[in-house]
Amino acid sequence: MQISRNWTTPLTIGAFIIMSSTGLLMFFRLNLGISKLVHEWGGLVLISAVLMHVIANWFSFKRYFVNNIRSLIFLICCSFFLSAALFIFNSPKSTKITNVVFERFISSPIKLIAPMTKYSSENIVHLLEKDGFKDLNTESNLKEIAQGDKERLKELISVIFKE
Repeated sequence: MQISRNWTTPLTIGAFIIMSSTGLLMFFRLNLGISKLVHEWGGLVLISAVLMHVIANWFSFKRYFVNNIRSLIFLICCSFFLSAALFIFNSPKSTKITNVVFERFISSPIKLIAPMTKYSSENIVHLLEKDGFKDLNTESNLKEIAQGDKERLKELISVIFKE
């Protein structure tokens, strides 16, 4: 099967433009609602487009790298180090400080969370009870109140920090 350069090159360029645009939006926290979804699917399209582009231009790539062995060695080294970095920085052993801080935050009693808000601990208990959460006191923590429900936890945090 012959893969045409006439559509693999524009597809690769288009996928790259989509990936870079959505990547920049996500980097600068300009969430347009669908950016993450487009970025994830665009990544799959980009990978496919690049593979098809390499297949369509295989002889050109082969000729270039045979004549420029340093470039080939550089490409192999970059691929190796990038792969190694992905394994090192995404290993389960590496903990992200934000996860640790968030876990400590939701495990802390309301009386310790209150100084971070504009409410007293008694006001927080009252606000949460008014919002439908029952049997609370200043020793309660958000993790226990949410009972493992992430949506409920988000609701708790939004009640406590609403303006």
